[in-house]
Amino acid sequence: MIHVVQAIVSGILIGGVYGLFSIGLTLILGVTRLTNFAHGEFIMLGMYLTYVAFTYFSINPYLSIVIVAPLMYLFGLVIYRLLYRKVLSQSELVQIVLTVALSLVIQTAMMMIFTPNIRSISTPYAQTFYHLGPFFVNQAQLIAFLIVIACSIALSLFLTRTDLGKAIRATVDDREMALMIGINIQKIYALPVGLGSALAGVAGAVILTYFPLFPTVGATFLVMAFVSIVMGGMGSVMGALIGGMLVGITQQVSTVYLPYDLQNGTLFVLFITFLLFKPTGLMGRRLTYE
Repeated sequence: MIHVVQAIVSGILIGGVYGLFSIGLTLILGVTRLTNFAHGEFIMLGMYLTYVAFTYFSINPYLSIVIVAPLMYLFGLVIYRLLYRKVLSQSELVQIVLTVALSLVIQTAMMMIFTPNIRSISTPYAQTFYHLGPFFVNQAQLIAFLIVIACSIALSLFLTRTDLGKAIRATVDDREMALMIGINIQKIYALPVGLGSALAGVAGAVILTYFPLFPTVGATFLVMAFVSIVMGGMGSVMGALIGGMLVGITQQVSTVYLPYDLQNGTLFVLFITFLLFKPTGLMGRRLTYE
């Protein structure tokens, strides 16, 4: 039982980070209705920016967030204006082809710049543990989880207390009415893409403290993000966070009873179960902010 509880604790901490980049994906999906298959590469770019900041400029990976988040926000805005805006009115197939092509372009660019070699950063955080009775908590994972909570609270306040946040909510609720009251839909669409990219960058920065980096790592995170938002509820911000934690718990608990190689197999069994018996997920159908 101790091993199971330890796995649950670790799963919550790791899953919180899954939830953070899943929130970014569900923001983009919920507001623009764009299925962004390049979101994993946004996380990977955040990791590489953090790697460069740490390796070449000796910037603490957590402090690098103040650099990575704005850069990824601007990157998201540029991608929206150059590419995503042009396909919002197109079929889902066109959107999927575009975002998959973008992910391949980003992967190839990173391979050319950094080579396919696996990289990592060495910090004391990943080797430090806090002992709580019979359980232990990894310092890097704990700090990452606290950053996730801070970002989630900040996003919630933005969406519920600011004019821009209320405009986003109005656009999600009724696009035609939002247009009638003077909301610039195109500008509102750009915001979630920028915010989603920034959250992916923050997630990449904190993940790098305990996870290796390579040009195709984004594919793994993309799968986790989609599983999280489907389990939590498509388009639900809180659901994405909860879904991410469920993913983390499922992965960690499964390793207590099954070989490590079957970790994701167990996760996908749970994923299929949700699709069969609760396809709307835990938190409903549309973008919510509770």
